[in-house]
Amino acid sequence: MRKLSKKYQLAVVTARVKKGVKPVLEKYGYGGIFKTLVAFEDYKHPKPDPESLLVALKELRVKPAEAVYVGDMPSDVECANRADVTSINISRDTNLKADFNVRTFAQLENTVNIYARQD
Repeated sequence: MRKLSKKYQLAVVTARVKKGVKPVLEKYGYGGIFKTLVAFEDYKHPKPDPESLLVALKELRVKPAEAVYVGDMPSDVECANRADVTSINISRDTNLKADFNVRTFAQLENTVNIYARQD
C-alpha cells in the first residue's frame, strides 16, 4: 500500500466511525498514506449505495473514470459499479462482478499499475 500511495491518491471508505478507524490505521502502519477518510458520519446512504465513494472522489477531486475502488465485499463491488468506478475485488470470492479479481496485495499493486498504464 505504501508503494501505491507514492504514485496515487488513496482513500478509505468505511461504514465505521472515524474515531475507531484512525487508531487501527496507525496500529498497522497505514497512518499518513491515505489522503482522505470517508466514514459513517460523512454520508447518509451506506454501501452498496455509491454516496460514500462519491464523497471520497469529490474530496480527492477525482472523476469516477479516473479512479479504482478496492473492496472485499459484494457491497463494495456494487458500490463501485453504481458509481461508474473500476472495481477491484481483493478476496477469495472470484464470483463477484468486479472488473478485476485479486487475492493478494502484490497482485493488487500489479493490477493497479497495469490499469493506470492503460489510461
